[in-house]
Amino acid sequence: MEKTALHKTPIILVPGMALDYPLLIWKFILENAGFNVEIAELYHLVALKTIDEQARMVSAKVNATLRKYGSPKCHLIGYSLGTVTLLYYIQKLGGKNKVDKCICVVPPFSGIRKYLVLTAPAGILIKSLLDIFPDSEFLKEMKHGKTGGVEVSVICGANDWLCVPGTDFPFVKSIFIADGGHSAVYSGLNKKAREAVLKILERG
Repeated sequence: MEKTALHKTPIILVPGMALDYPLLIWKFILENAGFNVEIAELYHLVALKTIDEQARMVSAKVNATLRKYGSPKCHLIGYSLGTVTLLYYIQKLGGKNKVDKCICVVPPFSGIRKYLVLTAPAGILIKSLLDIFPDSEFLKEMKHGKTGGVEVSVICGANDWLCVPGTDFPFVKSIFIADGGHSAVYSGLNKKAREAVLKILERG
């Protein structure tokens, strides 16, 4: 028998650049906290699509989820590259009218680590990779984008080896720093990251 959710607003999880199975841990955590949870399946192994293409897939998932649960809005939680996809959807594809809270877990809003610029050739296949290089025009444009009334929060890993922690995006309401690295925070294994996500979701 399916358990009735305590919270009316459903959650959609959006994966990062590769492998979405860690989101199953987050799905379990959030469902136990009383939420209806869906996962946006954007690829099989690696995100080869552009951010625009992925954001349009998120848009379709949001529309389907709102119909499924009869809700006017949803919460979005993105991980790593998925956080950029969420903001693009909110800023450019009308998401600001359908999203209540947007939680960005280990986002590359300040760019990826500079030594990872050596991965630039991979941008030929992973089209979204070049968009999150430090000081990219794409990130600069997102910084000044409009998010409407969506509450945007950020959760970073203090020891993140991939994404530079923190952000100066003016529309971010709150920033939480978890005492862990990229993988632990992304996968839900970090206790402080789990607590921060639940705290954001439960506040009015």
